[in-house]
Amino acid sequence: MLREEFISRLEKLLRSIPEEDRNDIIYDYHEHIEIAVNNGLDEEKVISSLGSPESIAKQYRVKQYITKAESTGSTTSAFRAILATLGLGFFNIVFILGPFLAICGVLLAFGISSVGVMIAGAGLVIGGMFPQLIQGIDMQVVATGMQGSLTAGLLFGGVGTICLGGLLGLGTVGLTKGFMTMTIKYLGLNIKIIKGKND
Repeated sequence: MLREEFISRLEKLLRSIPEEDRNDIIYDYHEHIEIAVNNGLDEEKVISSLGSPESIAKQYRVKQYITKAESTGSTTSAFRAILATLGLGFFNIVFILGPFLAICGVLLAFGISSVGVMIAGAGLVIGGMFPQLIQGIDMQVVATGMQGSLTAGLLFGGVGTICLGGLLGLGTVGLTKGFMTMTIKYLGLNIKIIKGKND
């Protein structure tokens, strides 16, 4: 492949990247080829050593997604960056997708658990407010004046359980944000490693 074809294909594949960035990338590759040819290297060999325009464009698109995810901090941008990174090779599918899905499963379980704990707490509060709704309360306990203690215990236990569920939920949100930040940093490192192999 000759320089004009390589640059033309690369430029078309980088259409989704902002124009200023795209122009910088094209200029860098054009200059790299120019310098190599001026130093006596064969143009076709230099171009083949750069890799295909498709793989180069994929790397820059992934880098763009990672930059967007870092700046916005949105989960959607992080997922796009992960999906784009998976397209870079089998290594990424094994070493990124597997652990990512496993940790997402754990975080989802924490989130569901926090909701379950809060619902259980709400049930205790309702039971404290309306003890006659709870099956199995010994009516002798109610008759002997222990009803106030039972009600207070259920109410305080319920409020405490709701708070515990809320704390678990807040902790899950914090862990999720931290996990997304670490994932984006890892993806950036991954791109640098891939680029290093191709250089």
